[in-house]
Amino acid sequence: MLHPIREHLGIARRGFHAFRHGLGTELMRVSTNPRVVQEQLGHADLRMLQRYAHVIPNDQRTAAERATEIFLRRSAANSQGKPLQVN
Repeated sequence: MLHPIREHLGIARRGFHAFRHGLGTELMRVSTNPRVVQEQLGHADLRMLQRYAHVIPNDQRTAAERATEIFLRRSAANSQGKPLQVN
């Protein structure tokens, strides 16, 4: 049952732990809340999640760009005396 899922996700045939690593990483990509991913994987604490979820370089770039946009909007809003709206 896991073989079609593993193949669809592009995870090499290395056993169940490889599947969990891939699943943890993909869940982190679609959820901004690590606690949600932690619960989905059944981990008792976030330290175990760090073992299974890997950082994707492109995701780091996207996060940095989003943070920059937020700070630029905040700076512009403050200079005009308007409240910041975060989307």
